[in-house]
Amino acid sequence: MGTAADNTSESGDVPMRRWSSEELATVKARLEALPPQSWTKEDHYLALDFVVQRYLSADEVRTEAEWQTARARLQAKVDANINHKETPEEALRRTKDNERHTERQERLRAPNPISLKEFTSTLLSALSRYPFAPDVSDFSPEDIQNLWLASSQITEASTWDEKYQVQDAQSAMRIRYHPAVLETCQTLRRSFETLCRARTAGCEEVKVVVRDGCRCYGWLDGTNIKISDGLASFLEEPVSGPLLSPAGSECALNESPRLCHISLIPIDPPNPGDDPEFSEWLKQTLR
Repeated sequence: MGTAADNTSESGDVPMRRWSSEELATVKARLEALPPQSWTKEDHYLALDFVVQRYLSADEVRTEAEWQTARARLQAKVDANINHKETPEEALRRTKDNERHTERQERLRAPNPISLKEFTSTLLSALSRYPFAPDVSDFSPEDIQNLWLASSQITEASTWDEKYQVQDAQSAMRIRYHPAVLETCQTLRRSFETLCRARTAGCEEVKVVVRDGCRCYGWLDGTNIKISDGLASFLEEPVSGPLLSPAGSECALNESPRLCHISLIPIDPPNPGDDPEFSEWLKQTLR
């Protein structure tokens, strides 16, 4: 199959050999069938080869010599991990890392809706930057209350009374304002609350996912932004991160904010025991 390092004589400009779909399927089935505790060193090497062959993008051109050099370096890391005996201190650190990860995921899943006061001071000013939205001063106290309720997310934990309040508020907003006002506010609030939850969970960055068909900010898809920049963009502070979803974009001017739908995925910060070199390599490989 050409997975072993018996082709090291191949060098120069010879391209790195890529596995066929059949080879990938064969190796995947073999590794999945083996209990982890019965893996040999060669099985770990094979898993390393599989990860690279499966996730290295086709446009990443490398020579066979470059790959074999990188492969030998990565195999040395595998050897170090196999031969390493976990100390009590390391076991304790691993347990704490797992607990910290579990706690972070629970914080990210918690609804944690923003208060009416924070909604008024932050989201209304961001919403007013869109050409189809009224100025903040044009909203009556009742409008603000309704928009705050209408932009809330209904969850499984919501009571019937809460669901009715949200639905009534949505009906009231659709009567008074253009539908894009509520849709945009819901998108802004979802992004803002995601950033707040991620910050509370200890994350530093989020990944931006842009809906297919967006003609103005598609280039942001797949990029990472700092949570501090994302939050600051709601306050019109001069930062690198744009307002999410972007005001002044082609989609916003056409009163079709759904075309600029942006989702944010919190990125877990690295654990203290992580290998930064390998983490960066894997990030670059899978990008």
